[in-house]
This record gives sequence, structure tokens and C-alpha cells, in this order.
Amino acid sequence: MAPDLNPTVEIVRFVGRLSAAASFEQLHHTFLAGFARVFGARMFGYDLVDPRTGRPRCAATANVSDAFVARY
Repeated sequence: MAPDLNPTVEIVRFVGRLSAAASFEQLHHTFLAGFARVFGARMFGYDLVDPRTGRPRCAATANVSDAFVARY
């Protein structure tokens, strides 16, 4: 996070970039490029699930093992 920005402002900007993603690929890239910087996390990820089918639609992880992802 930039030291001169209020953390809340940086979070809002990050969420805006996520919301503006035009594809799952762009969402994936934007999330991986910004989450650690904005939140100071070393390990993170997400799963988007189709609400009608319950099936995963898009996922992204960083510094998390495949075994961990498969289990949780």
C-alpha cells in the first residue's frame, strides 16, 4: 500500500478495479496483482461459485499449496 494513501481509499480503489474486470481472466490477474499489496497478506485466494449450479467458475490463489486448496 502506498504510504501516503489512507488504507480505506486504497481498498476502495482495489475493489473498483476488481469490479471493472471485463472477464474472469482480468479479474484473476487484477486480484493476484493487488491483493497482497493492499491487504499485506502473504497467502490468499478466492473461489467464485455459480449460484445456480454451485460449481466453481473462477479461482485464484497465491502461495497456497494445491493440497490446501483441494481440502478447503
